[in-house]
Amino acid sequence: MQLDETIAQYIVGLRHVGVVCDDLDATLKRLQQLFSITDSDIVRIPANNEPCDTRFAFFEIAGLRYELIQPVSAEYIEKMAGTNRGANHVCYTVRDLPGAIEAMKKLGVRTGHVTADGMVETASFRMAYFHPQDTAGLLIEFVEDL
Repeated sequence: MQLDETIAQYIVGLRHVGVVCDDLDATLKRLQQLFSITDSDIVRIPANNEPCDTRFAFFEIAGLRYELIQPVSAEYIEKMAGTNRGANHVCYTVRDLPGAIEAMKKLGVRTGHVTADGMVETASFRMAYFHPQDTAGLLIEFVEDL
């Protein structure tokens, strides 16, 4: 199945693959052993193991970016309980996120997951997830850099 032209016009490229894990440090350690990833190749959020709801790590293997996700708080552990550990979502970089969301809505795709009410904006990017029930079971995220 090809992407509808109204969606394809917004997609710039693959941004990352999101992977949910129970222990971020142990997962990173093993991946570092397997793929010779150095600590300086990893971006950790939060950077200093500060208290948080979810821990993240971003890195590349052979040019493909990955996002490791470890739910920490009881709320996020429960929220992620219904998702598989391992590959969780595919993220695409897009241009004009509001336009891309509208194009997806025209195809019957609802926003979902952590952005069920639409788009979340930070200082450097904005993002939206789409409901897997509307995307053949695949959790898709779109991100636009600001």
